[in-house]
Amino acid sequence: MLLLLTLTPMSAKLSIVSSRPAITLTMLNTTTAIMSFCFNQSTEDDNIYTNGSIIVAIYVDDLLVLAPTLQEVDSLHEELNNDFTIRNLGSVKRFLSLDIHRNGDLGDISITQTTYIKRMLKKYGMDDANPVNTPCQRSVILHKRLDDEEPADETEYRSIVGSLQHAAIMLRFDIAYTTSQLAQYLSNPSTIHLSAAKHVMRYLRSYPDLGVTYSSNADSSITFPTVYADASYASDPDDRKSTMGWLTVYNGGVISHSSKKQDLIALSTMESEYAALCEGIREAIFQFKLSQSLIPSIYYLPIVYTDSKPAFDHVKNNVYHARTKHFDIKLSYVRQAYNNGNIDVIHVPSESQLADILTKPLSSNKHHEALSFLNFSVVNSGNYDA
Repeated sequence: MLLLLTLTPMSAKLSIVSSRPAITLTMLNTTTAIMSFCFNQSTEDDNIYTNGSIIVAIYVDDLLVLAPTLQEVDSLHEELNNDFTIRNLGSVKRFLSLDIHRNGDLGDISITQTTYIKRMLKKYGMDDANPVNTPCQRSVILHKRLDDEEPADETEYRSIVGSLQHAAIMLRFDIAYTTSQLAQYLSNPSTIHLSAAKHVMRYLRSYPDLGVTYSSNADSSITFPTVYADASYASDPDDRKSTMGWLTVYNGGVISHSSKKQDLIALSTMESEYAALCEGIREAIFQFKLSQSLIPSIYYLPIVYTDSKPAFDHVKNNVYHARTKHFDIKLSYVRQAYNNGNIDVIHVPSESQLADILTKPLSSNKHHEALSFLNFSVVNSGNYDA
């Protein structure tokens, strides 16, 4: 069993190479070894371990080690080397399809998916496709295939959407809304759906180097995660369900996001916004608990931003109750979290709602304006081999 160790003054990557049937046993052995070094398992994520200022994250057969100094990483390296064979491969450059860049030892950290995107475009013959400025066309409203619409190759469509979903989940929140829409038609897709999927790849062809940058000198007012939650009412033409989205911003960049169709049919705009607010609050509380599991001394009041005044008033003043009885569970959860002081909800104007990009197709100007607000821009880090 071979472990590959990549070291930087702040982080290291360990990759356990083993046969597929042995992966489960490898993970168990690695976890046991790490915990034997007095590491504590996170209460919020079973794959994260801490020992003072050292953090170890495990994903299948890969590990990330983060510490303030190189000496602490070296110490863990020596301890693990007693049980495994470890090799030093230098600083972390790639992890789970992410390209990781750092401006010096203590500088900003930028993350892109340039390598993955270029390989994906080449795989599907889209590396020379005509570029476009947005991931979807506002004039094209996706719907279930009609009898008179030409069917698409289901295998090809599923493969493309699966590749796009990986990018959307890992980093590229700018295509999350469109990819979520495309994923609803994996069964019986039409050529309209396939064309929309290829449109997303044409967008990625235009902007393969977009990435998020986390500042090393972030303003103290934004050094804790904050969540924005939004919804687009009755946006699905087939079942009239609403689309909701939320994103978490931390140290100048997005760290988590989601775009999905709501499970229940909302009877008003307020209900769809309230359901989105509920999901945003759940994420805010999770991020707070995760932060505390990594740094027990940390404390802050999780904040969720909404641009819905009716939903905001419902949280603060318990109004519109008669119109929302079928949302009782979500209502009770949000109200209890707020009344117990676990979270705070703040109303922002629509133009300041950063999660808008996750709930509806935007014009080119608004789309790129949203990316600018979220500090999602081209990362100039040299050329990559695709």
